[in-house]
Amino acid sequence: MNDSKEMKTAKGLIIGILAGSVAGALTALLYAPKSGKELRKDISEKKDKMIDDAGRYLKDKKDHASEMLTEGKKKAESAIEETKKKIDEVKVKTGRFFSGGKEKIATETMLISDAVKAGIEAYRGERNSLH
Repeated sequence: MNDSKEMKTAKGLIIGILAGSVAGALTALLYAPKSGKELRKDISEKKDKMIDDAGRYLKDKKDHASEMLTEGKKKAESAIEETKKKIDEVKVKTGRFFSGGKEKIATETMLISDAVKAGIEAYRGERNSLH
């Protein structure tokens, strides 16, 4: 939001400077004791200079905006790479966690299964000894 405010302020400032320059230049030219031909020539030269100045200013701002855009892209690419690295790290850690959990569940399942089998065999043994 600050960049937008700054851009609007800069734009307003530039427009104000250009308008003031035009008004001042015209006033100076109109009050100068010159012939009509000389006055038209001076006005034309001032107009051309102002157009050149405005063109240079716009080129400078375009170049600056392009540099900012390039810098922003680089920062975004860097952030994306960092995020990818973090995601890969999380995947590895999660994989280890679930792998260890699977092994533990398999071990516990075998122990429970063995205990159930032993319980069934003991029950059968007891039942058979009673008959």
